[in-house]
Amino acid sequence: MLGKIRERLRAGTLLDRVVFTVAALSFLAVCPMLVARIIERNWFMVTLDAILLVMFAFIAVNVMRGRYLDVSRRILGVFMVLGMIGTTTMGDTGNAYWLYPGFIAIFFMFSPIVALSIAVLVSVTVFPFLYERFAATNLFTLYATLLPTVLFIYFFSKDLRAQHKTLSMQATEDYLTQTGNRRAFNDEAQLCIDALNKSNASNVLILFDMDHFKRLNDAHGHVTGDSVLKDVSNIVQGCLRSTDKLYRLGGEEFGIIVRHALLSDALGIAQKIRQSIDNNKNEHLPDYTVSFGIAELLKNESVEDWMSRADKALYQSKQNGRDQISIA
Repeated sequence: MLGKIRERLRAGTLLDRVVFTVAALSFLAVCPMLVARIIERNWFMVTLDAILLVMFAFIAVNVMRGRYLDVSRRILGVFMVLGMIGTTTMGDTGNAYWLYPGFIAIFFMFSPIVALSIAVLVSVTVFPFLYERFAATNLFTLYATLLPTVLFIYFFSKDLRAQHKTLSMQATEDYLTQTGNRRAFNDEAQLCIDALNKSNASNVLILFDMDHFKRLNDAHGHVTGDSVLKDVSNIVQGCLRSTDKLYRLGGEEFGIIVRHALLSDALGIAQKIRQSIDNNKNEHLPDYTVSFGIAELLKNESVEDWMSRADKALYQSKQNGRDQISIA
């Protein structure tokens, strides 16, 4: 059981691990509190703690199964906010110290600015209740220490999200052409397979590569070759719909995943790209052409099988004289 949990968390994102950890630790933290409330016969707090336990368990299970991740994160954030307000206003003075871990956790549930706004709102909401129970010096100390804690985690969370976004882009983006890379392609292709198996959503793959690219590199140099790759990427991007995505799969080979489309739609896109390349000659670059292979995703087909059929069609275009479009 623990092995499966570790495997699932290792496969998930950083945010998945944070949400699961917060939900699991919150569940464990609330359990003894629930027992204490029962012993004290504080039935309002018993009800509140029981609801929190159910929600924390629900969120942890869903994260483990990879379902409703965004919803689980927001639900966890909302219940943590309600839990902080409820335990601080209805419980004894010691419950006020739950504001520290609570404020830290919500920065992982929401964007930094939203989390900061929530922290301010909660602080203002609970102040009248704490004012009645805390000595003035203790209340001042509480808020004086909460302020730097919230500000620190705000800037830390903001920086962490920026770094995570940068790393995610580097992991899924081709540096030269600014298109998706092979890893991003595999992820998107798997999503297409899942969509087809669940809802019969039609998706089409267009593979294309540069004709005689090695000859072009040898004649003009690798710098010019790189410029040609960037040029064709820009032309292709201008021919795609907002739902289509371009990927550089390696060397001079590219792939386009055409979502929710038929073979005729993909054929039209390939023809548009071919025509655009012919009509947009760059006087600073050597002339070039590309060859295409098109394959519609079939039921129970793997990413490798889908690519293999498109690649065979691409090879057929090469055999037919290049600068051609073939359909698997």
